Amino acid sequence: MNASKYRILIADDHPLFRRGLVDWFDRQHDIDIVAEAQSADECIAFALRLRPDLIIVDPQLGGFDDHATLARLRGQLGAAPIVVLTSSTSASDVARALEAGAVEYLTKDMHAGDLLAAVRHVLSAADSAANARRILARESQQAAGAQASCAELTDRERQVLALVGAGMPNKLIARTLDISEGTVKVHLRNMKRKIGYRSRVEIALWARRAGKLPIVQS
Repeated sequence: MNASKYRILIADDHPLFRRGLVDWFDRQHDIDIVAEAQSADECIAFALRLRPDLIIVDPQLGGFDDHATLARLRGQLGAAPIVVLTSSTSASDVARALEAGAVEYLTKDMHAGDLLAAVRHVLSAADSAANARRILARESQQAAGAQASCAELTDRERQVLALVGAGMPNKLIARTLDISEGTVKVHLRNMKRKIGYRSRVEIALWARRAGKLPIVQS
């Protein structure tokens, strides 16, 4: 999402209510209303062109067909959350909106401060989900890189790497492999050159990303 302001699209076919909503959000330091739509077609066109961080929409908007447009938006916009803001308190309307892909259902009689808090909560949750996806993607890339880099290591270096990943200190690694502690340090320096780690903690994490490395018998 935008690092400075959240970009929001508002869709409602009641001009007075829509204008009041836009004015209220425009006064918030962290929110930018990128467009306001008065019909289903406008909502879809703006959403696909501007890719807002969040859409606030009334499903009773002219042109909506029993929440079908909500489902269409959900399918085409990927992770962008959709918040329903409407006058209906019908349980069936709530269920249909959520089934169609809305992440939150709010009513127009709520206090402005509560509305703002609810919208910010949805945006924060979306941020957290996006961050989680980025972290998982980065970890996946790092794991793939670790597996590929293992091929560059000698058998002895792989032995040392596996033991470092298991949390062993140099002295215990030397005893386990029947080599000197100085030799262990030489292997660690060689691995630093090959895989570019900067600390023992980093190489231990690198070893774990590479998976369970077999200890090659000496």
